[in-house]
Amino acid sequence: MKLDAWTISLQAVNFLVLAWLLHRFLYAPIQEVLARRKQELEEAKLRGEAAEAKAEEVRRALEAERSELAREREREMERVHAELERERSQRLEAAAATPPMKRSTPVDRATSSAGPAPSAHTASRQRATLEDRA
Repeated sequence: MKLDAWTISLQAVNFLVLAWLLHRFLYAPIQEVLARRKQELEEAKLRGEAAEAKAEEVRRALEAERSELAREREREMERVHAELERERSQRLEAAAATPPMKRSTPVDRATSSAGPAPSAHTASRQRATLEDRA
């Protein structure tokens, strides 16, 4: 193989044509695909950051609402406890103010449930029957 100027110049032109073809049909489309993918990744990253910020905002709002509900529940429990304590003290005062009830005997219960006042004879018979049972 002989190296002369003509062969070297044809080889240089051949190389330049090959480089141009590779650039035109291979390198440029790959660069476009890579640029498009990079843009999609950037957009996805921005959407993800926006969604994350929104989720954080919602989390904070829910946390604030939850703590407010806990405070409200605590206030309501204190109110109910105070009301129950007030009612308890009123009932204790009312119970202390009323005289103790008279205890009834079986004879008292028998005579009170018998209706009209029994005669002396009937009452003595009922007492005798009750005493026999006891």
